[in-house]
Amino acid sequence: MNKFGAVIFLLGTLLSGVFVLGMMGSTERSTVPIDAVINDQTTYDEVFHSYYICTANIEFTYSVNGQDYEGIATGSMQSSQSCVDEIEASYSIDSEIRIYYWDDVPSDYTFKQESEDTAFLYGCCAAFFGILAVIGLVVTFSMGSPGSSSTTGGLSGRVKSLSGQNSTQIKPENEHYQTLPSQQHLSRDTKSKPRNRWKGDRMTQARIRNYDSILNRLNLKKRNLSNIMEAKGYVMTSGIMNQRETDKFFANSHVISTLGLLPDGEFKSSSMSQSKPKENFWSQSKISTSKGSSDGSCGDLSCSNSVDSFDFRCFDCRKRFCSQHRGKTFKCAACAN
Repeated sequence: MNKFGAVIFLLGTLLSGVFVLGMMGSTERSTVPIDAVINDQTTYDEVFHSYYICTANIEFTYSVNGQDYEGIATGSMQSSQSCVDEIEASYSIDSEIRIYYWDDVPSDYTFKQESEDTAFLYGCCAAFFGILAVIGLVVTFSMGSPGSSSTTGGLSGRVKSLSGQNSTQIKPENEHYQTLPSQQHLSRDTKSKPRNRWKGDRMTQARIRNYDSILNRLNLKKRNLSNIMEAKGYVMTSGIMNQRETDKFFANSHVISTLGLLPDGEFKSSSMSQSKPKENFWSQSKISTSKGSSDGSCGDLSCSNSVDSFDFRCFDCRKRFCSQHRGKTFKCAACAN
């Protein structure tokens, strides 16, 4: 049973009953017209604020069923000139004004015809709280209490709880069920042979493809790297991996064997063996110190000086010029103009 729904049901039922009692004891009331007489207690005032404001403080008397009642009212008017005489004539002493008193309370009055049906208002309020009580009743018996659950779910379990029957779960006598031969085979394999991601101490083809993809992306196979330290330095400068990821990447045997790298601190034997230079090496070696071979004559038509591959070459016409006729920029004089 939902406690929140029970509270709504009780509260709605209580308030609905209160308004029903009020509706039964209420009656329709209305006002009755009567002419009241202005008495000599009435006063008249006049005030000037760029125009004249005249006020009559009216006191009147009326009689209902032989009993006299008194009342007070106010009348005013505005004019560009003095108006106290006019308002005194409008509300003169011993003249009559129309008022409306309530039939159930004659001492209460108003200046317009009115009526009240309090029974209708009480009835509307009683109906509203009655609907609220019905909703609370539905919530009470259709929803469980917050934070609790029935042992047998569904509508059948709730019906049994309402009827006083104890609902209990049926537990099997033997909790171990017989499995199929195929399932038994799988269970034995699972227990005896733990799952391993490596087959024969080798990585799967998928992981090998992943490592090869990274090697191709970094273009490491064409770098001719000699050792792991050099390879790590190159990868760190690329900004793709941090220090931890780089160390983990080059700890893989597939990466080392693919790149032909040596472990840290080891070098290739060829780099360690240094051959001694032959005796009289510099005297026997022939080093050419002459200028490069000539590529033709100067590109200037009026010059016949020879030029070679070390002389100035124009960026536009691609001709070579001697030092005398070379351009001031990357173009010759003719192309620059």
